[in-house]
Amino acid sequence: MIIHLLSFLDHSALLTVLLWTGVGYLLGSIPFSLLLSRWLAGTDIRRVGDGNPGAYNAWQAGGWPVGVLAILCDVGKGLLALLMAQQLGGLSQWLLVPVALAPILGHAFSPFLHFHKAKAVATTLGVWLGLSGLPGIIAFAIGAFVAMGLQEEHAWVVIAGMCSILVFSIFIAGQLSWVAAAVLNLLLLLYTHRAELHQPVHLHNRVGELLLRRRSS
Repeated sequence: MIIHLLSFLDHSALLTVLLWTGVGYLLGSIPFSLLLSRWLAGTDIRRVGDGNPGAYNAWQAGGWPVGVLAILCDVGKGLLALLMAQQLGGLSQWLLVPVALAPILGHAFSPFLHFHKAKAVATTLGVWLGLSGLPGIIAFAIGAFVAMGLQEEHAWVVIAGMCSILVFSIFIAGQLSWVAAAVLNLLLLLYTHRAELHQPVHLHNRVGELLLRRRSS
């Protein structure tokens, strides 16, 4: 993939990609959820729930108004990074791959939070909204809802949604650059959710009952 990407680059293009990758990382690293929770709820969300400085804990700390605003900001910074790189930088296809990953990495490992790990789900959605538009988000939602209906762990819902984006990129969009971005994005989400993914999977009662019936029949 790196050789494929480098084949597209001349000196000017390389500088453009580096510029917008840096902008994307800086945008992604702004901890909107933490800031909004402090300003509007007077709470440090790193002391709420699992300590993740993301929109879910902002919702827990400040209720739905703070949570919705945090989600919009975290989605927006991923979307804005992609739109600026495309509209102002003129980047497309393979040249967008590092730019797409940059805000996700920025959110997951923000220098403003001493690189404290965040999960980067909302920013991932913003990036894919910028890359693929609504079809990619619909693909994520399909995979996420299937996983949500089968089991109870939020992390597997996120991973199933990201796998659906990968399948969409391969078999429907047919964009190799999107496939590369989806694979790297999936690996990053596996890393940020690794603690939860090590926990046993708890199937919903109706799913467990159905499996037991099939085994006994």
